[in-house]
Amino acid sequence: GHSATVVNGGEDVVVFGGLHTSNFIGETVVLSLSEGRWWRPPSAAVGGPGPRAFHCAVAVDKQLFVICGRTGRQQHGDTWVLDTTTWEWRPMGRMPGAVGSDTIAPRDFGTAQRVGGTDKIVLFGGYDGKKWLSDAHVLDTANGVWRLLNFPSPSPSPRSGHAMSTAQNGRHLLFGGQGPNGTLCHDLWALRGVDETLDDDHDEFRDPSRDPPTQSSGASRGPRWTRLQLRGDAQPSARAGHALVAMDRFIVVFGGGGGKGWMSKQQEYRNDLHVIDRESMRWRRLAGSAPSEAGRGGLSPTQPGPRAFHAMCRVGERALLIG
Repeated sequence: GHSATVVNGGEDVVVFGGLHTSNFIGETVVLSLSEGRWWRPPSAAVGGPGPRAFHCAVAVDKQLFVICGRTGRQQHGDTWVLDTTTWEWRPMGRMPGAVGSDTIAPRDFGTAQRVGGTDKIVLFGGYDGKKWLSDAHVLDTANGVWRLLNFPSPSPSPRSGHAMSTAQNGRHLLFGGQGPNGTLCHDLWALRGVDETLDDDHDEFRDPSRDPPTQSSGASRGPRWTRLQLRGDAQPSARAGHALVAMDRFIVVFGGGGGKGWMSKQQEYRNDLHVIDRESMRWRRLAGSAPSEAGRGGLSPTQPGPRAFHAMCRVGERALLIG
């Protein structure tokens, strides 16, 4: 339930929050990639979001935004900003230039990503303590204003514990999650049109045999979802609490909870590794990454064990897994 986010141009990884047994954590810990050491910024220990888990964390230039999350049974709707040069926390509403509220409808288990190279963040879904959500909002970090996105059909069903990543073409990919009544999802969606600076008609995930090309108007037609049906028989099974990371050629899916669902008492955790091959547009399962249940089967000493709600981020040409 913690977050791990690359900041400062790839020099550092900030790990914030999380859950240890039944205790919620509010620590800010930094991994210096150049020095290969962990350290705790003293200034970050003062104030800040406080103990929480299952939040979202997104870096925009020299700032880290921590959004929503949960402490105990209390969902949060606030947004906090960590300055990664001074290592000081502030509520977003107290940032220079902020004119909006620093809150949104409280939720946990949502996902958020930076919108391309802009100063905006897109947030989707989550759980508000009573119901699963399928709303999407964009935060303008320059002024602290949240904006609700409206979509034509189709769009993803309400869910939490899903994973989202941003491909090179600016599309936001969403996979899996858990919906009402504990239903686990295994669908894959692409969100486009959020970044208005991109050519909205160029889509590497379009299948020319099924989707005819459209006439380009040279402008975005607005945000919209597309459900993707990729070739291959190696699609990951339904799951929640997994990680999704975009590399260069591959988009990686690792781990998560499956089986009876991560909220049941009969939890099954996974350590299988699947990728979307962007050259062939097929699902692939990497060799030696057969799914395992917690406590069962032997593991390679170089293969992480089964887990869910871990954190994984891209560091150069590698994906870094923490927790």
